[in-house]
Amino acid sequence: MENTGLEQRAILVSFASRTWTGQAPDKKAGKAITEKHGNAAGTTRTTKTLVDPLELKKNAAAFNAAYMFYRANTLPWEDKRGGARLLPGANYEHFKAGLDTLIQTAEERADEFAGEYAGLVEDYRPQLNGLFDPANYPAPGLIREEFSISVSYSPLPVSPESLTLRFLGAEEFGTLKAKIAGAWESQEAAAMGDLFKRLAGAVGHMAETLADPEKIFRDSLVGNIQELCDLIPALNFKGDPELDALAQTARARLANMDPDQLRQDLKVRGQIAGEAGALLAQITGAGGRYIDMS
Repeated sequence: MENTGLEQRAILVSFASRTWTGQAPDKKAGKAITEKHGNAAGTTRTTKTLVDPLELKKNAAAFNAAYMFYRANTLPWEDKRGGARLLPGANYEHFKAGLDTLIQTAEERADEFAGEYAGLVEDYRPQLNGLFDPANYPAPGLIREEFSISVSYSPLPVSPESLTLRFLGAEEFGTLKAKIAGAWESQEAAAMGDLFKRLAGAVGHMAETLADPEKIFRDSLVGNIQELCDLIPALNFKGDPELDALAQTARARLANMDPDQLRQDLKVRGQIAGEAGALLAQITGAGGRYIDMS
């Protein structure tokens, strides 16, 4: 690992998106329910779907795919909701290429929906019947503006090891630097701990699932571990050798298994469940150096 501040080896990235929800409250319908059932005012809320729900699910799936990729390929940094996340330089090219592709897919889906929007509204009008209200719908010429994704990048602050403040005396600078270093170390610990938690989650899920011979699982039980093990070296910004070793073990012992063999061979299934459980204990112990893994 280079002996340079993290600000030279990583960047902060923020992601924001929005889609048209295709839903609207209906006070008149809510009032009708209250009058019919005699419940107190304010105890019910009526929300109606404005177009075919399947079309709305396509929108959500396309935009959520970009967001989930952003989350998977970065690490927590700023505590606030929607705060910037840490993108280690080793994962920058993979992140940029993958996210650009998913954003393009989401934008193409938004274009497709906008082109079909007027027809979708009319097609769904009979489903709403008396609840249809034109005021609930954006104009066809404006619907595309209801969809957007933005990604922004910003540099990290200067890390404690790179910090110089010439306007302070040596003693005061040392005190302030120690405070800054404490907060910085907490952020680094949370980011590294996130990697251990991800690995523990995937391995623990496999251990629990395979321990039950009757439990049905998808191929992703194995594939998720493979993807995570491929990603960890690029996100391991501290170059933690124990984390890399645990990921290598998970890849060699768990991620290379054939899902069909785990379904059909109960002896192998039980063996791998045991190995996953043992590895989980190691991951939990190692991750405890950074965060509470309980």
